[in-house]
Amino acid sequence: MSPGSHAADDGSFPRSAGIQAGRAAILIAVAVLIGVLLLHRTPGGGGVVPVQVEGTSTTSPLDQITTTVKPGTGTATTRPTATTNTSTVRAPQDIKALVANGTATPGLAGKVSNVVHAKGYNTLASTNSTQKPATSIIYFQPSYSADAAALAGKLNLPASAVLAMPQPPPVANLNGANILIVVGPDLANVASTTSST
Repeated sequence: MSPGSHAADDGSFPRSAGIQAGRAAILIAVAVLIGVLLLHRTPGGGGVVPVQVEGTSTTSPLDQITTTVKPGTGTATTRPTATTNTSTVRAPQDIKALVANGTATPGLAGKVSNVVHAKGYNTLASTNSTQKPATSIIYFQPSYSADAAALAGKLNLPASAVLAMPQPPPVANLNGANILIVVGPDLANVASTTSST
């Protein structure tokens, strides 16, 4: 259309505009149809997509995330509530226990080591501790806390006596021990009672 001229009076302009509007409506309808089909094609058909978090070594329920897809509302991500993990206690013969004397009483570590061995533990050659604690301490290597707590119960020691292994440990050589018992004066009567019986 050149300057100064106008559309033909034959009705072609409204017809052309109507065709373009019709094409636009068809494209919008096709886009909506594809969107609806995609929303309803989630795995499992239920609209819930489980996502597994990789790289974890535990089976905590927090390692799974559920993403729910609802048409028209977007997505909502939820995490399950935390549960307490229960640790299993190993058999005593599967645990290497090292007893170290933390007192001035000679031979006390050997006597306590005999007591621990009599309870089924795999005891290593006793040694001396660089610590001189007022009460006995049971140190544990990572993942042996439940085992250390069980041994503390068998030796009538309080739960407060169970601690994580310090670095460096209070002995010259752990020799691969999973649990280290640093004998304090409170275990002297346990050793004497056992040796007398």
